[in-house]
Amino acid sequence: MIPVCVLSAVADGWFAMSSGECESFCGRSTGGEGFAMGNRSSAAFSCPRVVCRDPINASGYFLADSSSIRYFDEAKDQVTLIAGSSVSGTADGVGADARFQEIDSMIVSSQDGTIWCADGGAGLRSINGTTRQVLTSMQRRVTALLWDHSSLPAAATTTTTATSTTTAANDTKHDSAFYCMFVGTECRTYRFDTNSQKMSIVGQDMRPLGCTPSGYLIWADVSNGSYAAPVSVYDPRTRSSEPLQFRVNISSPPSFVLIDSTRTLLTANGIQLTNFTLPPQYFPLSKFCDCDL
Repeated sequence: MIPVCVLSAVADGWFAMSSGECESFCGRSTGGEGFAMGNRSSAAFSCPRVVCRDPINASGYFLADSSSIRYFDEAKDQVTLIAGSSVSGTADGVGADARFQEIDSMIVSSQDGTIWCADGGAGLRSINGTTRQVLTSMQRRVTALLWDHSSLPAAATTTTTATSTTTAANDTKHDSAFYCMFVGTECRTYRFDTNSQKMSIVGQDMRPLGCTPSGYLIWADVSNGSYAAPVSVYDPRTRSSEPLQFRVNISSPPSFVLIDSTRTLLTANGIQLTNFTLPPQYFPLSKFCDCDL
């Protein structure tokens, strides 16, 4: 199940899109907001905000509400706490001792399980996937975190001879950089290197929307403040962009899921979905993209 329909003000939980219909995904449907673990129907959240697939466990999802990050294992039907509490704040710490302010974007490393999140005025923060230590990397308001898939290793190579078949893995470091956008008057998109903790500018007035498995960045031009922002494709290898014949409503921050094999972008503004098929040259199929809603 792929959750592509987000935030229900009534249910205080998440919905999933399945066969064209919305159904409850995680979060109690009665009792209002709260802070509770348990199974999918008893877990309570306060202002659900972001859901992100676990790149290591196929049945796992990271869920962020206004002041905490939880983990939902769909196979086990259990919601557990990663970090945060029912109280908001900006303090670093381990697990329940940490505080979050307003998480609006989140990604997870497929290499070591590190969680990166944009936490409102608290800035860019990371959560160690093993120790659950929360650290603030930059006290600057950012949003729209997206892995730069051009930094991922190439697929393993297989060599076949008359007597044997050998597979050699590409040992290049996974998930070494991601895109993010500074929130404010400058509205610039940067590329953040997780190893050096340094940033480099990608472009002005660019709102990252999605990244294809081969590394192309889909972005919206927000320079004129129009709700119907034109969409372009950015190639990080040539550092150039090409416009697409497509516009997106940016009256509320749009989220994208790239669906493997169909090249379809599903944009979620509240619960309104729009389909758009990417030109095939931008989408050589290799893997699922991040699910960042």
